[in-house]
Amino acid sequence: MERLKLSIALDDRFEEGELQRIAEALGGAFDLKNRTYMLKASEESPPTAVFSFGEITGENIPYLLGVIRSDYWKKARKEISRILARRRDGEAPLVSFECSIGGVKANMRCRTSDQRSLEAAFEHLYSALDSLWTLAHNKNLPRSPSQIYLGYNEASKKYRIDRAVVLGTDFGEYEFDEKGGKWSKIASRQSDQRA
Repeated sequence: MERLKLSIALDDRFEEGELQRIAEALGGAFDLKNRTYMLKASEESPPTAVFSFGEITGENIPYLLGVIRSDYWKKARKEISRILARRRDGEAPLVSFECSIGGVKANMRCRTSDQRSLEAAFEHLYSALDSLWTLAHNKNLPRSPSQIYLGYNEASKKYRIDRAVVLGTDFGEYEFDEKGGKWSKIASRQSDQRA
């Protein structure tokens, strides 16, 4: 099987050398050719690092989950966490993992300058991807197309679903009840004001 493509983008509050070291840490497991970027930083957002896995399919998910559970990933996440954990301009960095699964876009985010927490966020990415795969393939989604946002909870060391946004004409925000496994629409401010 060919290596999975991975894109890495850091904003310009990071250094080019840091991007190269991150690429070197992951280059043995992923195809990074022409897929590393330095982006202009936005004044409103924190220092940002994005790791994009692209479309995850039944063909490539065993490889991706295998890499994330490997000793190789364990070594890489230590090096990457050391680089990303430094505060920049007085702010903790935002690390975002992005992918599409079954037509659903997902963002898994962690914002911290604690190296151990960042390393744990890389470690527990496995369970977040596994949960997303299950939701998408059990068709347990609010509607399609949608975008699901997960946040990393440092206390529980888990990614939790923050919300889903349904795109298109049925636009709306949904929250997920983990115990019941159900989605419910969040009332919009406009409808609240009319009531």
